[in-house]
Amino acid sequence: MKKFRTLYKEFKDKVVDNYEYWLLNHALEDIGEEGYVGIMDESDDFYYNVEISKDLAIIIENLLFSQNNKSKEEHDLMIDFLKLKRLTDKRILENKFYDQDYVDEYIFEINKNNERSKTTIKLNSKLKQPDVIIEEIYTFLSDKGYINHNKKDFKSIFLENKDNDKIIWEGSLKEIAALIISLFNKNILPKKKERGKATKLIIDNFNYKKVGDDFNEKSLNKELSEVRNDETLCREIKDFFDQLNIKFD
Repeated sequence: MKKFRTLYKEFKDKVVDNYEYWLLNHALEDIGEEGYVGIMDESDDFYYNVEISKDLAIIIENLLFSQNNKSKEEHDLMIDFLKLKRLTDKRILENKFYDQDYVDEYIFEINKNNERSKTTIKLNSKLKQPDVIIEEIYTFLSDKGYINHNKKDFKSIFLENKDNDKIIWEGSLKEIAALIISLFNKNILPKKKERGKATKLIIDNFNYKKVGDDFNEKSLNKELSEVRNDETLCREIKDFFDQLNIKFD
């Protein structure tokens, strides 16, 4: 509960108390990625609120399914999160730049054919020598027995956004969680895109067939949370990423 109370304070600040500050902070991140300052209009509000709405949806779902019997405190906290989401969604719907297709694809991950769109792996556009980094990652994962996949296809998934293949994962759920978290933490995958993407990235891009393990959003969210909050877990993977020579433009 402490984690969710902290998250509520964080998002109340972003949605109510200091909305303008966090909106402009979000705009600065976009400027940093795009490399120029354009005209600021209500589209900045639209994209900011869409991102917040998805973040809130994930938090509410995690709180809802965290355990079967909810205390009054947990129930009331879910109501408070829903109030923030309702205000955020109202801002989205009333924005003159409202784009239903974008909302469907970003929040619900539904494409124009009314199907859930695949979450492809997209590297940070400012990463220097991405082919070298991905080759090193492949060699480590293959040598340590975490993956059973040929190098060419592995690299095409990371470097060419190929979506017709899945990486065969031989490690545990915790280890696959550690891999994805490390990719985001080291900004190899853009860190600001992590919320709402980590679980879908795993499901859409990895083939996991260990008998007895549930390979679904609920189980993966649990593993991702544990690996984020315990630095002692999966040290072999984390230590490998710590020693990588990663540079950005």
